[in-house]
Amino acid sequence: MIFDKIENLECYKGVHPRFDRALPFLLDLIAQNASLGRHNMSDPDVDAAVYGNMLSFEAQPVSDASVMESHRRYIDVQIVLEGAEQMFVPSNISPVVQTPYDEGTDVTFYPLLPKESLTRLCVPAGYFAIFFAGEVHAPSLSLTDQPTPIRKLVGKVLQ
Repeated sequence: MIFDKIENLECYKGVHPRFDRALPFLLDLIAQNASLGRHNMSDPDVDAAVYGNMLSFEAQPVSDASVMESHRRYIDVQIVLEGAEQMFVPSNISPVVQTPYDEGTDVTFYPLLPKESLTRLCVPAGYFAIFFAGEVHAPSLSLTDQPTPIRKLVGKVLQ
């Protein structure tokens, strides 16, 4: 996992072979104020290996219904553009699967672990978190006990 300011995103180009093209692509989507929805990288060498989902939603308060997720094939680059959210990652406990892996959506869901076994990230606008394939995380949660409007770009980079 990586957590940093958007202005430092390109510093991570060499961390993964596809980041050299993926990270500038994601920054370009932000600069263009891209519309909501999926945006594919128009590079035949990359094809579906890199894309971005521009999202606008209400982050929900942490509850018994909150879930964690992991991916097998794609790396998540979660960039908060407006609002602020909290994300959690397990500190030292492996969660039990709640919903088995779905190859079509590349996701496994887990129930949210007790807070004392989680590391909490406060992610305000202007920051990002990168979760590599296999890293369990709980994104898109409100910092308060009320729903919070969020606008974010989730980049997907094939592992």
